[in-house]
Amino acid sequence: MNFIRSQRSDPQYNPNTTHCIYGLDADLIFLGLATHEPHFRILREDVFAKDEIKRQLTTGAALRMDEETRNRLIQQSEKTPFLWLHVNVLREYLEVELDIPRLPFPSDIERAIDDWIFMCFFVGNDFLPHLPSLNVRNEGVDLMVANWKKVIPTLKNYITCDGIVDLEGAEKLLAKLAGQEDDIFKKMHEDQLKFEAREKRKQNNRAEHRVQRKIARETLSKGKDNAPLMPTQNMTLTNLKTGEIAGGLQYTNSEIVQNINTISQANTANKSVAEILKQNMAKQAAEGSGTPAEDASEPIDVSEQPKENPKKRSWSTFADDIEDEDDSFGNKSINLWQPGYHDRYYQKKFNTTDPEEVKRIQRDMVKSYMQGVQWVLLYYYQGCPSWNWYFPYHYAPFAADFVNLTEFKIEFDLGSPFRPFEQLMSVLPADSSHNLPEVFRSLMSDPDSEIIDFYPEDFKIDMNGARAEWQGLSILPFIDEKRLLKAVRAKYPLLTDYEKDRNTNKGEMLLTGRSNKHFSTFVSLYKKDEKDKDNETKELNFHCHKTGLAGKVSATEKYDPVGYREFKLDIRTDETKSYTLLIVRLSIEEEDLQKEVTKIMSERLTIPCTH
Repeated sequence: MNFIRSQRSDPQYNPNTTHCIYGLDADLIFLGLATHEPHFRILREDVFAKDEIKRQLTTGAALRMDEETRNRLIQQSEKTPFLWLHVNVLREYLEVELDIPRLPFPSDIERAIDDWIFMCFFVGNDFLPHLPSLNVRNEGVDLMVANWKKVIPTLKNYITCDGIVDLEGAEKLLAKLAGQEDDIFKKMHEDQLKFEAREKRKQNNRAEHRVQRKIARETLSKGKDNAPLMPTQNMTLTNLKTGEIAGGLQYTNSEIVQNINTISQANTANKSVAEILKQNMAKQAAEGSGTPAEDASEPIDVSEQPKENPKKRSWSTFADDIEDEDDSFGNKSINLWQPGYHDRYYQKKFNTTDPEEVKRIQRDMVKSYMQGVQWVLLYYYQGCPSWNWYFPYHYAPFAADFVNLTEFKIEFDLGSPFRPFEQLMSVLPADSSHNLPEVFRSLMSDPDSEIIDFYPEDFKIDMNGARAEWQGLSILPFIDEKRLLKAVRAKYPLLTDYEKDRNTNKGEMLLTGRSNKHFSTFVSLYKKDEKDKDNETKELNFHCHKTGLAGKVSATEKYDPVGYREFKLDIRTDETKSYTLLIVRLSIEEEDLQKEVTKIMSERLTIPCTH
């Protein structure tokens, strides 16, 4: 994004330049929109394509495939398909969606798209938790857009401008959402109960089917009810899709024939075959042991069988059980769908009953959240406004808490970015310490380490209303920047020269080949004359209107781009391969470069020497 912004700042920048960025992160879509570039594409892996191919190869349809089709699908499954996401097409859809007639100020689709990006932050992004009442899966984006359309005509302008938030406009937008929160939480609760009851019914059905199949197998093994099918008997009703007979069992044709008497009786009275078989087994067991069995002393009368399995729990009983359950975070007892949830939320999540403490936490959360929204906007539109800012809470406030926002004075201290190893020590768990130099690993595992509390082996996960565990909140400690840097930097004298070089924040790298049209221009950076000082790095102000590339380029002192580097590769032949590399502002050890090329060749991939 910094590179694109630097290109746009050139006076001769070609506005029709096409940009491409690769990655699966949804943030790339928002970043592409934020550039306001007319030709922007995102290259994404089609993560669902392989699943679809696998489904085709493992279902019954695979048995009907000819060999050519099957081989073609197998070949496709070995490749990763890609998708083009055309941001300009998305822009066209948004232009229709965000159109509001008769605004009190000039309409501007670019400003409207910026507001749309701003609204999506509240539904969730990499830096802030989503509001409790909003979720990308419960149409949170559509809800925010609907409220925005109602609020914008009452404002003097759009809510955002070049990455700056109008706090007054933001407060009015969130106030609109606040009026809907009670109904949203009730609807979320109803949906959750339906989902859990549905899952419970599925579990009960699967368990019941297992019991039925077991009973059927045991009955069949004893040779009972093996009368042949007679024309005068009732036909057995069978579901053609599931193979389930009217009595509730899934039988093969031979099993239906063997048990036709019992099944026919059940079909006639529309009763459960399983219940009849259970009672037959109980009667047989009683006869064999001489012990009376309940309901087994008299002949079985289908008309007296219960219509439902009394052991199957009803939906209302299951719902009651849900409400009685709780966890250490009080998720069930918070009861967001019932009055008073606001105070219960803060009391449970922050383990306090002091009203003043709750108010202080609530207000600080709102300020920090708005500061975070402003940080993300500036990060998108202007660059990182602060390298040490972070949202200091695991949870987000309610929309109703965003009041008196104009009282906040939002400022940032730019600071400086962490070095690579410092950043990794901030985010990696102890089990991933092998990705770091050995000198740092004891800091993550030694019980006497001064920062061992940053790397807990056991921690709690707050589901916080989520259905899948991966959606829960990992309650991990926030990193104390000063303590971390003090401990990590104390190890720097023990690093090798190569590790010290790895731990350096470097500039962007530009790689090009000999056939590139700009090669001769870049080579001039490496040609020194008598006027050049040996310790001075040459720079070049470069511009190409045709390709849209412009900026300041400097040479890398370690490399001579005109020469050749030879690598002896032990792959089938001892042939020596030669490759030409032009590396601008690239620092990499020759030994490691050789390892990378060897790895590529060993994987039988093609190195595009002429591109």
